Amino acid sequence: MPRAPGSRNDNRDKRRRPNQGDRTRRPLLNLGRIDYFKYDLNEIINGAKIDDNLVGSFKATIIAKSSKISIQAAKDYLTEVQGREGITKETCERICRLLERYTMYR
Repeated sequence: MPRAPGSRNDNRDKRRRPNQGDRTRRPLLNLGRIDYFKYDLNEIINGAKIDDNLVGSFKATIIAKSSKISIQAAKDYLTEVQGREGITKETCERICRLLERYTMYR
C-alpha cells in the first residue's frame, strides 16, 4: 500500500543512510575515551626517559595516527622510533597494549 505524500514514514525513509557497500571497518582509537587514553599515555611516558622537547610531538603523532589512520599505523610508528629519543622496547610494548585497550572498529 503506497504511503501518502508528506506522511511521517515518508520523512523517515529520507533520513536513512545510503548503503555503504563494501566499506570495511578498521580499528581506530576510541574517541569517546580519548581523555582516559591521554592520561594513561602520560603515565607511561612520564615513567620513561624521553626527551622533554620530543614528548609533545611524540604523543600528538601517536594520537593522530591511531585516531585517523589506524592502530597499526601507530604501532608501526612506535617500532620506527624505538631505540631513538630514549624510547625503550618496554615503553613501546606498554603503549601498544594501551592502544589495543582503547581500540574501536569504525
